[in-house]
Amino acid sequence: MEARFPIAYRDELPSGQWGNAAGGAAPSFANYTINGIVYRKITMAEGDALTNNFEIPHTMKVGTIPEIHVHLRPTTNATGTIDIAIDYEWSKTNLSGAGTILAPVGQTQLTATLTIATGSAAYPHYILSLGNLASNAYVLGDLIGFKITYLNTGGYNDPIILEQVALHVADDSNGSDQIYTKKV
Repeated sequence: MEARFPIAYRDELPSGQWGNAAGGAAPSFANYTINGIVYRKITMAEGDALTNNFEIPHTMKVGTIPEIHVHLRPTTNATGTIDIAIDYEWSKTNLSGAGTILAPVGQTQLTATLTIATGSAAYPHYILSLGNLASNAYVLGDLIGFKITYLNTGGYNDPIILEQVALHVADDSNGSDQIYTKKV
């Protein structure tokens, strides 16, 4: 029996391998020293794009809507705005067996802008919400494929450090009592 508890939110991290997106430049890796610690991070310049995916977890409350967000750091203390776009598609889990085709749900784009104020220090950590995904019908095992692009249309002309892309999901259990379904 599924043990339920009050909703608790957590980060769901990408479950796939990072890949270069067709039509976008390939980001690079670079070393950054922040307060004495050397990090090897994904660095995105204007037009760079990456792809990955999320699997809807067994812990997520059925009928809730995940929120997608980005953790990033500007690499300089320059001013301007940072523009990020995430294009995503939803691939439903096919439980009907061979021969049944469940076409992915079309692509949707979410965008967000972060303004870097005058006098900001280099490498501050920002969390930038791109908003909620478009449906409350996700079920465990569904895949959300995404492409993140650094649009750089807002005047901040330096690279950014991509720390993380994640979903905030509402959990109501430690999992499901069935492999492919969860009771409502």
